[in-house]
Order: sequence, then structure tokens, then C-alpha cells
Amino acid sequence: MKNIVKSCAAILLATGANLTFAETLKFEMKFPATSATSYYPGLDLSQLQKIDITVDRDILNPQDTIQYLKLDFNNATDLAVANLSFDQNANRYVGIINGAWVYRKLGIEVDAQPQIMADQPVSVRLFVIEQQSNVNDPVMSYGPDLVVANGSLFDVTPNWVADSLNVRVDDKNLNLKLYKRAERVTQPTYSGEGFRIDARWFGNGDRTFTIPTPFDVNDSNFKAVGLELESYTLPEGQVEHLIAVTYEDLAGSRQTTPFEPLKPLLDQVYPPAQ
Repeated sequence: MKNIVKSCAAILLATGANLTFAETLKFEMKFPATSATSYYPGLDLSQLQKIDITVDRDILNPQDTIQYLKLDFNNATDLAVANLSFDQNANRYVGIINGAWVYRKLGIEVDAQPQIMADQPVSVRLFVIEQQSNVNDPVMSYGPDLVVANGSLFDVTPNWVADSLNVRVDDKNLNLKLYKRAERVTQPTYSGEGFRIDARWFGNGDRTFTIPTPFDVNDSNFKAVGLELESYTLPEGQVEHLIAVTYEDLAGSRQTTPFEPLKPLLDQVYPPAQ
């Protein structure tokens, strides 16, 4: 599937199509490991509670753009910066902040992969710019560190319903809702990862289960778009339901998971009575 994505991008570039396949993703890092020195009495940067990162991703660009980054301090005014770009030579995201706190100019560096994903280790460095190139290049800026923070990211992008359907199973109405983004589901009686499906089965309550994805669950280049259901009447008169998920990449190329029986999936979260 990833090869298909790259091929689509190459075709669009070759034909000069003026199209953009982009999405916005949101990540957060709570309570990062932090070292801080403010160099100014009364400015306490040691209590960094959270880092919020909003990312713009375009299939035609191998690197993300950090649209927005916010450092949430407990004992200081929060610091926000927009439009960090990925510098291939420095292999990190860089930017410049003017007039923050008592400082004329600060530099920020984010050490992360060109495509940001959940569970990825990330380091953020905030420093005072004391020397800088004549072209105002963030990569050629130097000075003492104010804050260095390290941790892993969590994907907090809203996960909307992509599709839903109703079907009768064991003579009871069952409603299934499919969510766009694959995720990990952890419940007292069930844990799994993949395409998330919420089930409401009349008389049995609400449950959540997953259908495995053919890609890493953290790969946000793919999203679910539809539930597929096939039903067959068996010789004994019972009805067998098969379920699958249709998903697409950022270019709109669609694939469908293999069909599998619905009842065993339900039995995982609605254990049959003993």
C-alpha cells in the first residue's frame, strides 16, 4: 500500500496536477523529562506540564510541517510557535520566536522523524539566540539552552465516525459504528488494535472491538471509510454475516480488508453464556 501512495504522488507530480492531499494531526507529550535554566530571576521554566504539537501532512511532501507547537508551563506564561519546517541538512524541525518572556529572540529545535507519529520519541530544545547568520537562518543560530524536554507523543487527533450499519444477529438488532482512525483499544474484558468498531447489541449492551489493519496502527496515512457486510443463509436456516473494512490512503486509493465472520468478533466482547 505504501508503494501505491508513492506511485500516486509521482504520477501527480509528473502530470503537474495542482492537487493537495493533506490532513491535520494533533499530538501531545504529557509531563516530559525536562531540564531548564531561565538565566533570569523569577522566570521558572522547570515545571513543563505538556507539549502540544499540531502537524500538517501532505502526501506530496515527505516531511511534515509543524503548524503549531505549544509549551505549557506551570509557573510561567505558555510559549507558542507556528510554522516549524523540517530542515533536511540538520535533520530536525527549526524555528525562531521573537519577543518571548524577557528575551529578544529565541530558537527552537524539535528532534523528530520527518513524519511524526504516536509513540515516537521526540526532543524539544529551546535556546536563547546570541549568534545568528546574516540570512536569519534558524539552523545557523546559537546560544545557551533554556529548556530541553524529552518524551513520547500521543496521538490526540479527533476520531470521527466514518460509517455505520444495522444488522440482526441472533434475532436482535445490532448497530455497528466504524471510526476513521485505527487505534489501540484497552478495556477490562478486551484489548486489541486496528480499525475501531463500537457495537450496540440490543439486550447485550455497548462494546468496542477492532479489526486488524494491514498497516501499523500508528500510521496516520490511512483512514477507514466504510463497513462492508455480506450475509449468507446456511442450510440450517441460520444467517452467517461476514464483515470487512474499506480504507483509503491520502491520495484516495482504496483497499478492503479480507472478509471475516462477524459472530466470533462479537463473541470476544459479548462472551456466550456458559
